Amino acid sequence: MITSKFVVFGTAWRSDVTLSQNLRNMANLTETLTAHQYQYQTVLGRYAQTEEQSLAVAVHSLDIAKQMARHVGAVYQQECVGVLDVEQMDFALVYPDGRVEPLGKFRPVTESEAFRADASTYWHGQYWVAG
Repeated sequence: MITSKFVVFGTAWRSDVTLSQNLRNMANLTETLTAHQYQYQTVLGRYAQTEEQSLAVAVHSLDIAKQMARHVGAVYQQECVGVLDVEQMDFALVYPDGRVEPLGKFRPVTESEAFRADASTYWHGQYWVAG
């Protein structure tokens, strides 16, 4: 279990590249996180009805979350990362330019609710959505 003030949900996965390229990208991302001694867990992300391998990364400040958003945006062409304030369960999107878009509370939902949502995460044995 990850323990930190914030959790960043991010990925190097892209719907427009091959499976092997996605796996290489994810391997590169996890190697970078390991080299910088971040704790992370593999999670299932869903965005725009596409499933993707994602990571839940423990961080201790919003500034670090913004740095991660810039990194995955620049290196892996990701539009944004999700950031969870663990204490308040507030969820926001953080963009590579540092912009933060609050989405509301991160809450558990059923599998069918998760599949109807625009975006969801399978983390800690259950589905979650923001809003």
